[in-house]
Amino acid sequence: MLGFKSCTSTAPRVRTPACQVCLEPYDGKLHTPKILQCAHTVCQSCMNALEEQGRRRVPNLEQTMVSVSCPICRTITQTSRCCIRTNYQLIDVVEAYGIDASHSVAFVSCTQCEMVYHEKDINICTKCTPIDATTTASELLSREVSLHQFAICSTCILNDHMNNGHGFIRMQPLRIEMQREENARRIVAEQEKLAQVQLRFREQLEQTMAKWLEFGGNHEANMNLFRAAQTSFQQKVLYEKFSEEISKKSAHIEKLLGHIQEWNRDMEPRGNAAMEEAEPNVGGANQHPEFRQFRPATPLNNQDDMVYYFER
Repeated sequence: MLGFKSCTSTAPRVRTPACQVCLEPYDGKLHTPKILQCAHTVCQSCMNALEEQGRRRVPNLEQTMVSVSCPICRTITQTSRCCIRTNYQLIDVVEAYGIDASHSVAFVSCTQCEMVYHEKDINICTKCTPIDATTTASELLSREVSLHQFAICSTCILNDHMNNGHGFIRMQPLRIEMQREENARRIVAEQEKLAQVQLRFREQLEQTMAKWLEFGGNHEANMNLFRAAQTSFQQKVLYEKFSEEISKKSAHIEKLLGHIQEWNRDMEPRGNAAMEEAEPNVGGANQHPEFRQFRPATPLNNQDDMVYYFER
């Protein structure tokens, strides 16, 4: 027997059947395997593409017929569409490969001859190791014992141990029991974590409910505060609008006052000149001419007319 060294655990090399055109693995959906008349198989997706090519090659082909050129041997398959059968046996093979690929195959190296064997062919000597028939998986897990350091193949057990009166136990059942115990411990740990999460969730839920009840008791007071805040906000908005209007009116009044001052400055020299011209024509030295009130040709109806009049 030829020996070889390998890791203690390896996964099997599984080649899933795939379409030879698109290299996609077959399945029962988009890549369903279809059998041509030449016995070659292609997936449904490639079959649709080949059918379109065939219709371009044979334009007068009926809709119920297909003309497909096999991409492997170039044989023309021209038949009814319903005659293109599904390869159900290949689908079963693909599903079986998927199930087998999910399980790892354990290989263990013998500590004496260093040859690699399947796990079921490995034993543990009860005389040369601290493991005997009464040792339980829980004890091994608690001591964190690795079984691979005590692995001995059947040949070495027969030649070097049984001849000396040593006993042995199978490694695979003990390893499976240890794995089961480890899984059970992990499940218990996850359940404890879940219980803690549920407890924290209940506490947070109770706190939330208490806050909600407290809020419900003060609902009317909170609504009064909300109404007061809303009224205050509305008053603030009205005050801002009123202040804006007052500012606009004040600016307009200041503009009118400016026009009036300019009009006074313009009329003052004219009035003085008119009085100087009127003084020689009066009878007495101290007598002033009668002042006639000036009236515009059109009445001033609004502020804009007044501004226009002042600007003139």
